[in-house]
Amino acid sequence: QRPLPGKKWPRVQGTMVDGVPFCEGIAILLLAVYIFLGVSILCDSHLCPALDKLCDYLKMPTALAAATFISFGSSAPEIIISTLGAQTNKTELSIPAVLVSALIAFGAI
Repeated sequence: QRPLPGKKWPRVQGTMVDGVPFCEGIAILLLAVYIFLGVSILCDSHLCPALDKLCDYLKMPTALAAATFISFGSSAPEIIISTLGAQTNKTELSIPAVLVSALIAFGAI
């Protein structure tokens, strides 16, 4: 396709999606990987031992506790937002929180 008369072709040299320069895109990607690795190291050093102690205290299997507590921890923000939205009659907070979290959960599975 040719541009309309009097219009120029858009310049796309060295850019990624939405006009983000290539170097900034690489920096954002590296930062995301760094944060992901940091969270995984933190979980290995703190969350897993705490979960083991909790399992011993409650005398429940580790697999059951992991499935219960980890799933609650990942959905706790949506539960809190939905509860606050329901108490204040602001459904514009609660409905999108539930729908988006469901879309993300089922999309990841």
